Amino acid sequence: PLGSLPKLQVFRAVKAWSALQHASQASTVEASTGERPGLGDEARLPQDSERWMRFACAAFGGYRAGKLLDDKEAEAREKQRARQEAVMKRQHTQESALSSFAEAVAAEGAVALQTRQERRQAAKVEKQERQAVRASEKAERKATKAAEKAAWREEKTQKKLLAKRGSEIQDEDRALRAEVEAAMEVLGDPCMEGAEKPLDADLVVSCLADAFDGRSDFGLDHFYEAEAGFGSEMQQDGDKSSSSSSSDASSPSVCVIDKMARNEAKRVEKEAKRVEREEMNAARAKEKEALRAIQGQERQALAAAKARRRKALMDAKAQGREAFREALLECQSMGGLGKQALACAGIDPEGIDVLFFAEGRTPEPGEPHVPGQLVAVDHEKGCVVVAMRGSSCLRDALLDLDCKPLPVTLGSQQGLAHGGMLQAATKLSEPLAVVVEEALGRLPEGSRRVLVVGHSLGAGVAALLTALWHEGGGRLSATEVRCLALACPQVLDANLSLAQSEHTTSLVVGDDCVPCLSLASCFDLRDALVSLADPASRGLDSSFEAARVLEAAQAGDDASLAEKYRTIRQLVGSAPDRLFPAGRIIKHHMGETPRYANHSVVDEMVVHIDMVAGHMPRRYLASVQEIEAAGRCSEPLWSDSSTALSSGLALATSALPSFSMEDIAAAVAATAAENSKL
Repeated sequence: PLGSLPKLQVFRAVKAWSALQHASQASTVEASTGERPGLGDEARLPQDSERWMRFACAAFGGYRAGKLLDDKEAEAREKQRARQEAVMKRQHTQESALSSFAEAVAAEGAVALQTRQERRQAAKVEKQERQAVRASEKAERKATKAAEKAAWREEKTQKKLLAKRGSEIQDEDRALRAEVEAAMEVLGDPCMEGAEKPLDADLVVSCLADAFDGRSDFGLDHFYEAEAGFGSEMQQDGDKSSSSSSSDASSPSVCVIDKMARNEAKRVEKEAKRVEREEMNAARAKEKEALRAIQGQERQALAAAKARRRKALMDAKAQGREAFREALLECQSMGGLGKQALACAGIDPEGIDVLFFAEGRTPEPGEPHVPGQLVAVDHEKGCVVVAMRGSSCLRDALLDLDCKPLPVTLGSQQGLAHGGMLQAATKLSEPLAVVVEEALGRLPEGSRRVLVVGHSLGAGVAALLTALWHEGGGRLSATEVRCLALACPQVLDANLSLAQSEHTTSLVVGDDCVPCLSLASCFDLRDALVSLADPASRGLDSSFEAARVLEAAQAGDDASLAEKYRTIRQLVGSAPDRLFPAGRIIKHHMGETPRYANHSVVDEMVVHIDMVAGHMPRRYLASVQEIEAAGRCSEPLWSDSSTALSSGLALATSALPSFSMEDIAAAVAATAAENSKL
């Protein structure tokens, strides 16, 4: 019917219906002393609800998670961090490889250095020994030369003394000869014939005594003998002098002989020095040859070391590149993308193993579409977390709109469930159970705890998936499975929804429209808008026209508006197959205390300016943070809270909408044509 009405008239009808709803809420709050209708006792959220909320945001993927939580740079920052980690891993791998090579080279170098030092020490010792031998030989030659020189000097001195003594003797002989000749001239020769007078014996003796230093025993007989001997000596001296003069002409003198001896000695010394120099040169050549051999070996070793260093550097770079590539592949893998999404959602991925992450995929023809999923092992909290992604693409929106209730049996109860979400949960039940079973193997033995969390579409699928896993005989029949549904759509009828209260908690924040959205609530809203756009078609007077209602709202006539709301609500609040969020419902308005709510709180779609913005994950995160700051996120997740549970169940069952079967049958008969057309 809305299609035949002008758009402006429909827009006015929407504004008028919103004014009627808010006037009714205001009058109800005032009548109940400030308490909102449909709310009960104060509620407490499960422990670490903020963490689980961030897991639900991480299921959207890194880019969407950052955008939904008002951190648009989160993905770029995480990608940069992942790249930096990959670069650091490459550097660490290179440094490790080079460090290992350096240690090996250092060990080899130490051995080579020790060997080289030993060689050089041996060469040094050998050189010192040669130097010591040369020094001893030189000292010995020097001592020998000094001794020879001293002997030559001594011999020369003796020769000089002998020559001097011989000269003195010759002088004495010449003097004696002269004296004898003088005496003979005085005395005359007694042996000569015709001597003038005979010799006077006493006079001769006296003269000879003076001549021979007063030797008085020298007699005449001696004189004659002496004279005879002197004569012969004189003859011999003459002969010697003649022979000496003749030999001087044919042979070198004593000085020449000495010079020749000295020259010979010098020649011998030079020859010895030459031999010594040759030996030294040979030793030095040998030493240089050995040094060149050592240097050649060192150069070869250095070249080999450089080659090994280059190869090690190339190998280290190759290992670094491989590590860098592996790190990038790890970042782009399922686990890497999952950890990146967790970091973008504000969760430290340290201590979390992501086993499965799929943002979504194109279904095969005839295959139902399923939202994205994230399965991770949270070692810090000791449980497996299964996070379901909310609506983020056109296929998700189509899955939301596939809202025709389908029959379902959970346990021993039969009822209705959201058709599209039930098909998605049924398709995911077995594959995810296999992954969850594998994830449970990574927890300590005996710990089998699974938390299923989601937002919006993900919350609805998570609630149905938890209900299916609680069916007996499945893989997870012996596992404690809990569900935290944030902004859960209407997925189960009243009875099945209450049956999930033992393990499922649904949080509704403010005027979020999604927990109130179902086919029945859409029929109610349509009928209400038609009643305001065309009151006569519903049997209402002209005061129910949208324009008149808006005038009353501007005038502040809340009492008449509340009365009109109740009148229209009795006409339009009877659509069949009504669904509700699963489990126990906690309603929270910002700045107020969270309270348990019954189904009447989410039975009607309230038109409000904040009905869409209130559904965003950032709004739910702010709500959970406010509740946690107030100390109301303290309910144990893995143990029953009997008091809170019984209070929530009692409130939910006591405040259900009271429609009789006759009213429902009449409403169904009145709208059968419209329903079939839709």
